Amino acid sequence: MKKVLASFVALLMAFGCIGCAATCAHEWSPATCTMPATCQNCGEATGSALGHNYHNATCTTAEKCSICGEEQGTPLGHQYVSGYCIRCNEKDPDYVEYGTLTGTITYKYNNYIGHRGDTGAVIFLIPKNTKSLPDGIGLGLTSYAKDGIFATKAGGNGSYTINQVPAGEYYVVVISNNTNDNPSRVADYNTWGPTILMFSEKGKTNAMTTAKVNKIRHGSVTIYGNRSADYSYDFGITYI
Repeated sequence: MKKVLASFVALLMAFGCIGCAATCAHEWSPATCTMPATCQNCGEATGSALGHNYHNATCTTAEKCSICGEEQGTPLGHQYVSGYCIRCNEKDPDYVEYGTLTGTITYKYNNYIGHRGDTGAVIFLIPKNTKSLPDGIGLGLTSYAKDGIFATKAGGNGSYTINQVPAGEYYVVVISNNTNDNPSRVADYNTWGPTILMFSEKGKTNAMTTAKVNKIRHGSVTIYGNRSADYSYDFGITYI
């Protein structure tokens, strides 16, 4: 009799547990990309996982799920053409545009013949952010042009061209080859303009020596990418 009673009690407990499971008040956690909705009380799952919803990769980001933020793959990377990315239009930070400087340097030979090309005149093109100039430039020596400084000489008709100049702001200094300045004139720093401040003391001495012998013209010019700028000048008649 005791055994029958014990079996009956056990059977009641079993049915009680089944009933509990069958009547669970589910508290569902939302489905995720990898898991279906799940009851926080009993662990029962329902439905299916959402699955990832990847957005396309961009130049700077990999494919990314809009639901959970998981990434896969790698960014596309920029594809620059003529200075801009063909996908996102971002400017290439390393892209340099180049332009050209041209001009004609002349002087007055006399009242009868008139003006001629100042053949051999020296033209320096100096970036405005230049910190220092070699002393030899003060003497008009084109061989000292370096570190972004350009130099050339006027041809037979006084014309000149400087190609492949990075776009930017520049000073121009022109030293005549065919006109002399008045040796009794007191040469001052204005002869070389702002570039005089880029010289060492020796370079300034060289520049002032040159200014006492040759006429010098200074100015400014802006070089634009894929365009040609002009800087021309006539030194007039030479000192006699």
